[in-house]
Amino acid sequence: MVSSASEDWQVSDGELQAFDVNDDDVAGRDPLDMVYDMAWAGRVREALDAAPKPMLVYCRTGAAACAMVLLRAAAARPKMKARDVHKTARSMGYDLETYTDIAQIVAATMSTKRKRIITT
Repeated sequence: MVSSASEDWQVSDGELQAFDVNDDDVAGRDPLDMVYDMAWAGRVREALDAAPKPMLVYCRTGAAACAMVLLRAAAARPKMKARDVHKTARSMGYDLETYTDIAQIVAATMSTKRKRIITT
């Protein structure tokens, strides 16, 4: 039996048809506003944690989505460092270091993660 995408993702056809790619994203950021900060990253992390799995993470360029998914994965890997996040992103076709705001989020998140690991 072939199922529709809406059945696989438990989304109604009406919800799929009503989806507006120009609408604000799940983290409440206007998608045309390309400035990312730690507050935005925190909202995205909360949304990713709360979202049903499997999930699709999307942004127009792919860089922010890639960074947030890799940072979420890095949280479960104590030995993973910021350079590992960048290396993995590059292997996927994204040079996160060209996005200054995203690179700063990666550095700050990985630095905070490292401090938590050292102090626990």
